[in-house]
Amino acid sequence: MAAAEAPLTAGLAAVRTRSVSWAVWESTRTRRTNRAPAASQEHEFERAVLLAHAVRVDVLADDGLVVAGQPVAVTVIVANRGRSAFDIRQVAVDGLDGDAGCSSTR
Repeated sequence: MAAAEAPLTAGLAAVRTRSVSWAVWESTRTRRTNRAPAASQEHEFERAVLLAHAVRVDVLADDGLVVAGQPVAVTVIVANRGRSAFDIRQVAVDGLDGDAGCSSTR
């Protein structure tokens, strides 16, 4: 897996650079259309980079069934089984409607 680390990290950086370029140069309507494939590619690269670095991320909700409008607490567990040390600077929750508030406790 070590041989895959650098190319995957470079690929992730390229996808993120392309996403920023689209945001600057394209109209809002076109950007929404093109953002879906880029977001999918970015997510795939993120998962591949984590796998190559032997990092596992688990997110557990405090309830087995969560419905719209229900407050939910989640626990994020990160296991680093790889060779490289890293710091977690931020955990974000994506896919919620509205301005969902997220707070972090350690």
